[in-house]
Amino acid sequence: MSDLPYKEKIHLVSTYSLWRKMTSSLKWILVIALGVGIGNIISFPALDWYSNNQSQNLFFNSELGGNNATCNIAVIPIDSGIVTVTDEESLGMKGNFNTSADDIVDVITEAEKVDRIEGIMLRIDSGGGAPVASEIIAETIKNAKKPVVALIREAGNSGAYLVASAANTIIASPMSDVGSIGVTMSYLANVEENVKNGKQFVELVAGKYKEVGNPDRPLSNEERGLFQRDLNIIYSQMVEKISKNRKMPIEQIRQLADGSSMPGTLALKNGLIDELGGQETVRAWFAKKLDLENNEIEFCKPVWSVSDKE
Repeated sequence: MSDLPYKEKIHLVSTYSLWRKMTSSLKWILVIALGVGIGNIISFPALDWYSNNQSQNLFFNSELGGNNATCNIAVIPIDSGIVTVTDEESLGMKGNFNTSADDIVDVITEAEKVDRIEGIMLRIDSGGGAPVASEIIAETIKNAKKPVVALIREAGNSGAYLVASAANTIIASPMSDVGSIGVTMSYLANVEENVKNGKQFVELVAGKYKEVGNPDRPLSNEERGLFQRDLNIIYSQMVEKISKNRKMPIEQIRQLADGSSMPGTLALKNGLIDELGGQETVRAWFAKKLDLENNEIEFCKPVWSVSDKE
């Protein structure tokens, strides 16, 4: 990752952000929004457990015991930062606390194949993540043949909101944090600190813009323009996709897409969600949608819970 292209540093993030070290040699610092405090983040299970335990209908078969023997609504958590694939070594971390788009797609695909599963609930507690990863999940949700509900609990921001917007309906807690539609590439510059510490940046590069975004060198106005160009493109794509997903005029979404977030109550007034509530509200929605009684809606054990891992 020593020559990480600057375009790979684009992230859809919320107002809740976490600085992470990329490599010790170059001291790359990248903003990854997680939507909750560090104390909550470290409690999230590593979602790469799925790839090490694949088997036909693993998450929804009776061998897991509990309600998974008879459940009919798959529960898929989307928490922490959304990425395409997780790579704990490249992040220099001992644990892996990101949501992998590949894992989410695999589980949605499996849920679609199981006859007993009649619907999917996305349980969202995330401040966002990478644009392509968020797009991959959103497109999979849009193409799902079974009804999908996005339940926003603590936060459904930026990339996570893009994911939620693709569901058939969005239900959120009145006190949840919703929206933060925007894009950032901000980073922490080390130039003045390096000068103070007697360090000199030696640039050896082929390609005029190869070092653009390196925090150990100044950013020129021309280079800033490159970043802003790409930010504007990603931002426009995000606004357009949310507009189509929510069936709302693009100008209305653009007015709301100022990077700020809002409580669930205000999100409802602005059309960003469909209903206030929690899991029981989701149960009632599925019962009506599937023409069942409320007590006939049984939520599966969340796909990757701590007990599943153990």
